[in-house]
Amino acid sequence: MKKSYRKIVFSLLLAFVLVFGAALAGCKDNTPEDNGGNGGPSKPVFEDTQYLLSQNMTSDYRVVIPDDPDERDEFAADELVYFFRQATGITLPVYEESDAGAADHLLIIGDTALRREAGLTAPDSIGDTGTRLVTQGSNLFLFGKTPFGDINAVYDFLEYTYNYRFYSDGCFRIDSVGNAALKAFDYTCTPDIDNMAMMYGELNDGMSWTRRLRSINYYRSWISAMYAHTYFKILPPSTYLKDHENWYSPFTAEEDGPANLCLTRGGDEMIDEFVKQVQILIEAETDESREYFMLGQEDNFSFCSCDSCTAKIKELGSSSAVMMQFTNKVVEKLNAWLAEEHPDRTVHFMTFAYNNTKTPPVKRDASGNYLRNAEGKMEAVDESVKAVDNLSVMFVINNVDYAVPYYEDVSVMNMLEGWSVITDEITIWQYSTNFENYMEPLFNWGSMKTNYETLSDYGVFYIAEQGSHNTKTATFTEMRLFVMSQLARDNSLNTGDLIDEFMENYYGAAAPAMKELFNRYANHCMVLIGNGCSVMSGGASMMNRNNWDFMLLERLLECIDEGIELLEPIKSTDPELYNTLYERVYKESLWIRFCELSYHGTYINNVEEERTNFVNECYRYGITAPREGGANWDNIW
Repeated sequence: MKKSYRKIVFSLLLAFVLVFGAALAGCKDNTPEDNGGNGGPSKPVFEDTQYLLSQNMTSDYRVVIPDDPDERDEFAADELVYFFRQATGITLPVYEESDAGAADHLLIIGDTALRREAGLTAPDSIGDTGTRLVTQGSNLFLFGKTPFGDINAVYDFLEYTYNYRFYSDGCFRIDSVGNAALKAFDYTCTPDIDNMAMMYGELNDGMSWTRRLRSINYYRSWISAMYAHTYFKILPPSTYLKDHENWYSPFTAEEDGPANLCLTRGGDEMIDEFVKQVQILIEAETDESREYFMLGQEDNFSFCSCDSCTAKIKELGSSSAVMMQFTNKVVEKLNAWLAEEHPDRTVHFMTFAYNNTKTPPVKRDASGNYLRNAEGKMEAVDESVKAVDNLSVMFVINNVDYAVPYYEDVSVMNMLEGWSVITDEITIWQYSTNFENYMEPLFNWGSMKTNYETLSDYGVFYIAEQGSHNTKTATFTEMRLFVMSQLARDNSLNTGDLIDEFMENYYGAAAPAMKELFNRYANHCMVLIGNGCSVMSGGASMMNRNNWDFMLLERLLECIDEGIELLEPIKSTDPELYNTLYERVYKESLWIRFCELSYHGTYINNVEEERTNFVNECYRYGITAPREGGANWDNIW
């Protein structure tokens, strides 16, 4: 008999909540001959060469980047210079390749003539963000298949040479090494999830934090900002509805307008105009590091209900089949145009499996059950619904219990299996916040690792991880970003080890109290889950007055007080460090105080004054919204 998922969740949680350990690992490490990885988090060991990177506060090395460098290669060079200086006290010079002069003692970043002359290439298998480090003589080549990989190669070099590790904005670890030898590198790293794009307010200010997490910026991935829901951006009703009503789904006089495009009635005229507008948007984008273009339905649960679409859905069995037929025709035309007009430009198209179109267009019986062939595999309802070349499907995993591993959710697994029949390139949009209450510390810590493992098994190469995208938050967010980025890059890592490592480095002397806070919170959430609560991206199943009594919240706040007390010895000896750690600890009290002020106001003296003080503190930390949808703190209570 199949085990209860609740029991599985508990075993996963207990594995890391009750036991903390040390961990040092990045993505899976492998040689060029073994791009599959070693299946574990152990770090490779590299022998020292005879060449010294630094000695007695001097260095013969210089950094070399390509001529006319990409912005990301300039960033990689700046990062190498900055962290090399942190480790050695030495500032390395940076040269474009044609100005480098010397032929030895070079740290060579990216796609240079020097690299090509050395016969070094990046295998396709490492993806957009994988890396290679290769030592030849006194020179070191640091590169990937793309400039994103070039950046990550710098971080790999720093990790294996100076024990570098980035945790959060303003928090990293690096050893101080006066005399360090160049390692004999021949190293390749293939991430489990190639592109991890995390949508969090903390990452909205600049690119450094995102890139140091080995991640990409979601919003800066997309050509002409064509991400998410783009149908009406491509064919806006304000422009086309009057003369082309049949291009849109029917709507009544009482409605503001159509909910979506109609994908069957417009014929070649509509497809040609759709393609034309996409071409205009592609050519308008000058930043060629933006390679993705979403052909995505509007943000609702609707699909066109006209007679034509209804008949097509009946014929093919799903609205997703209609969507795929339309999108395939569009992408085929765009592929031909790109090949002729822009042969050197990389553009990758995606479409949404979202709400009404989540169900994959594979064969099912009259009751909706998925059918499998003699080999036990699902089959497409028609060849015309299989994604053409250069088209990915972004499957949105929503309306699920995020405490439950995906592999225990039959619906999610059926959809993953079905979409893997339709496309070789599944991408994922998933959630890690409660959009109705950003102050909920969403408890998906026990399922996080296994979910990344599941997605990696299905070949997912891009994850849009949507959290509190329009504000910063105070719900273990910095730790969540670190742990998610590490687990996505290397599924073999242990969640509890990563939590422990983060706390030791981020909270310093206050780490024991913050671990106790997390343990109390985690154990309580496990009890709530065991009693039937669900961890959702909306609603109040977990966060309500009944689940968080006042005395429990007071005990959680005691951990904050204890953490601040543990910092007291450095208050006079290192006031700058004290203030930094104090702010990190105190910030985590905000979600607890929010619960008290929301659920137990009658227990608090001068509650209105306390609420005002609380809101002011939220703004001080950049926490400008309690939930999604344009809400602010003015009318939260």
